[in-house]
Amino acid sequence: MQKRNRGTAIVIALVFGILLLQMAIVYSKIVRTAKPQTSLIDERSRVDFLANGVIEKALLKFRFLPTDFYASHDAARSPLIPVGNRTNAHLDKFIEDAALSQVDTVNDSILGETTYTSRVTGMRLHTVASETRWGIQALEITALVNFTNARNENVNRTVTRVFRVDRFSMAPIN
Repeated sequence: MQKRNRGTAIVIALVFGILLLQMAIVYSKIVRTAKPQTSLIDERSRVDFLANGVIEKALLKFRFLPTDFYASHDAARSPLIPVGNRTNAHLDKFIEDAALSQVDTVNDSILGETTYTSRVTGMRLHTVASETRWGIQALEITALVNFTNARNENVNRTVTRVFRVDRFSMAPIN
């Protein structure tokens, strides 16, 4: 009887060894495919945070200097100004402020050392007609983030956010 049972233990040990080897192979494949996905998620989250940071700076500048923005926006796009007299120079100067751009260098184990350049590339005012003097307005702010990814490819990502703008006047209406 004992001679029969000796071979069974070896077979069971081989079966468990093969199962453990298969599990190790599957686990290594999962780890190998998860690393690039993790780096892409990390890139996307950094880009979103950096773009939203400069967009928030642009919104803050708009809140502190609304008259400058409205004047420069009207000079560039107002239908009340003849086409030949419209100019983007003032709006470009408002947007190309050094405070509305940022350069960050990040060093981590997945991406290595990466330099991100983020800046506001556009601010546009949209107006929907209503019974109020200016109507309902929305401020669209666009930011661009440039960086070189782990594969040495230059990547440009654009993030756009839209904010509702409440505009009112203290002047008496005639």
